[in-house]
Amino acid sequence: MQWIMSFLTNRSQATKLGFHLSSTLPINRSIVQGSGIGPTLFSMFACDLRQLDEFYYFMKYVDDSTLLCPQKSTTTVEEEIAHVMNWALEKKDRESP
Repeated sequence: MQWIMSFLTNRSQATKLGFHLSSTLPINRSIVQGSGIGPTLFSMFACDLRQLDEFYYFMKYVDDSTLLCPQKSTTTVEEEIAHVMNWALEKKDRESP
């Protein structure tokens, strides 16, 4: 477990566009894309993300989630998206230092 914490802390990133490189900034959230452990960490992080309506369906793969919405259901797409946003904010608040 300690090596995972070490892997996820004290990280930084920069963005390159053509020959221009931005300044480096610290990263205190997210999962490293392209890493071998990234898909597993994403699965662990997103395992409690559930839809409100039983007829909606989440497809979660590697570092992406897709919500499939039926034509008719008891909740609206807006309610489902608000639910996802609330879930994300709760996760952020729980993991803030």
